[in-house]
Amino acid sequence: HNAQGRPAGPQPPTSGSSNPPATLLSLNTSTNASNGSGFKRQIATLSGANATSMSPMANNPFQALDRPEKMYEQSTSEASSPQEPKDIQYALENLDLQDLSKNECQKLLNRLIEELLDASSSRSSNASNSWQQEAINEWCQLNRRQHKSLLNYIFTDYLHLTTVKRAQRKACAAIFVHLMRSKVCEPQLFNVVYKELADELPDLQVDVPNLWTYVFEFIGPLLHEQLLHFTDIWLQQWSADEHFTKRFLHALITYFTTEFGATYTRELWNKVFKLDHGQQFMSDNAQWREFINTHGFQYIHDRTYKPPQQPATSTSTHPAAIVEQVMRIEYLLNAVNGCDLAIDYINTNVHINTHFIRSLTKFLCCDYATVMPPSTSELSSSTSRLRQLDTELFRHKCIPLLRRCLDGLETHELACLDAIVDALQQNYDAPTANQLICSVFDLIYDSEVIPKESFDKW
Repeated sequence: HNAQGRPAGPQPPTSGSSNPPATLLSLNTSTNASNGSGFKRQIATLSGANATSMSPMANNPFQALDRPEKMYEQSTSEASSPQEPKDIQYALENLDLQDLSKNECQKLLNRLIEELLDASSSRSSNASNSWQQEAINEWCQLNRRQHKSLLNYIFTDYLHLTTVKRAQRKACAAIFVHLMRSKVCEPQLFNVVYKELADELPDLQVDVPNLWTYVFEFIGPLLHEQLLHFTDIWLQQWSADEHFTKRFLHALITYFTTEFGATYTRELWNKVFKLDHGQQFMSDNAQWREFINTHGFQYIHDRTYKPPQQPATSTSTHPAAIVEQVMRIEYLLNAVNGCDLAIDYINTNVHINTHFIRSLTKFLCCDYATVMPPSTSELSSSTSRLRQLDTELFRHKCIPLLRRCLDGLETHELACLDAIVDALQQNYDAPTANQLICSVFDLIYDSEVIPKESFDKW
């Protein structure tokens, strides 16, 4: 990656902080969006997101962020004539620069993704900071043409490799979320690569029928964070290819429904993307209705229509699937409007049974809502500082979630009580566990999430 004579790439930012994500979607219920626990898990869900503060555009949460035209303005020595369109200017600057081979691209991605996935298992903030800084350093060592070749390789080769699984694609997305938030990777790069792939992607889909499913696992998080907009990822010339268009639409709607929920997808489709009744994809309204009805997508227009319920299959109730669902809920809870997002996700995608209740309860009590209080004295020992429940966080985010999942069913309520005691006793010493159990029981009893009759029976 050390091409001779290439111009310096973007310089790493001097500050370790990253921009907050764009304003996320506001759903039906109102909750406290703050997470006072300070709990962060950078890569458990491969979100790559640290900050969750609200955008200043609180009065219009669905408006896409306006990118300043000169955000990525080049220096006077590099800039072309001001009359040249940016994509032409970008191309002219890269004529004589050295490219990256596919082998080099794959080695670089494998190294960065492996470091990111390793950080996910450690839950250490130092590990998260390490992969983030490494990603920026590697990117800034590449020249502009190498940026293009890397992104081109991702779209045309990497995403559909048989050895690349969903976790790797989501990790790749997390890397680019971080690069774009740090402003070392510009949206213009995606525009240039997309235009160059306008003819290649339809041909590639002939060999890779699920191409758009893989692509959205990469670009979906960028769209969610509003680092990219819909106009960045759809070329109008593609609408002439009916099969390609339907594949694109099916992957788009399915991705956001399965990752966030039906309500989120409807708001995204109508208020952010402003796609209405698909006129830009299909000129025949009858053809559009047939497409929507065939795939059960009526919910993107009709809030009274419920998407097909998650069947109680062996796959959906498998322990690995439940772990993945809880990890997804963790990511959503740490977002703006997190409780609403998590409930929407559960309503759309989760088959709730006692196994799911136990896993969710363990996560909420042991990982999410417990904090270590700050030391009041330099002499205080770690044993005297028992881990405590963040009662405000539990009340505002965990209680609504448990209320939805328990749904007044006694079997679920008993499973929840069992899980509270078992999880806390297994994870903490006796004094800490007893204190936490009492705190959790007080909250769920006072909020009437679990009635006295179920407590008595338990």
